[in-house]
Amino acid sequence: MVSVIRRMNVLKRKLYSIRHGPGAAQLPPEIARLHFEFPMTRSLAELGPRKFWRHYLPQLKYHNPSVPMILNRFPDTPEQPKPALLSIYLRTPSTPTTSTTPSRKASQPQQIADLKSATDGSSPAPAPLQDETVVTIDATHLKAKAILKELLVKTGATPAPGPTAQELAEKAELDALEAQSEVDRQVQIKFREQQKLEKAALDKVKREAAEMKAAAKEM
Repeated sequence: MVSVIRRMNVLKRKLYSIRHGPGAAQLPPEIARLHFEFPMTRSLAELGPRKFWRHYLPQLKYHNPSVPMILNRFPDTPEQPKPALLSIYLRTPSTPTTSTTPSRKASQPQQIADLKSATDGSSPAPAPLQDETVVTIDATHLKAKAILKELLVKTGATPAPGPTAQELAEKAELDALEAQSEVDRQVQIKFREQQKLEKAALDKVKREAAEMKAAAKEM
């Protein structure tokens, strides 16, 4: 039961960080989709794109569930290095929105509608539709926060609503539980170390007693 409660607290903390992290922003309706691609390599140059993908992109997706966000990772070759690119697809303001106009999702090319994230480089950034423009951010050598800042500026995103009083209270409770867990963990570590010392001392006494007994028999 304790482990279940502990897992629930971990999930609550992760959910809070997604809701109210640095990437918690609402994109304007002109944003059609995002496409982010970077190599699979773990080089230092890719730490920024990797952190942006792992930490900030989920926060953006949480607050913009209707905006497709496609990830394309590809094997990197040192001979022909490819940049990390974040493509922002924006609808033009003149896009008709009357009820007699077919839905944009239904009229867009099938290859865009079927575009999925990939880890083998098979989902490159598609060409924009007729009513779209593309803004690209070269994220190759940028830190995660710099990538996020450029994205927010270029899209005109607005900050998501801050935490409610109830969420703040829950966060404070989670922080207190985590602090207490760390205290308990240190107590357990010291307890186990003390047990090891006591066992080592007892084993030493037993060995010495056995040696004395063996020596007495030989006399």
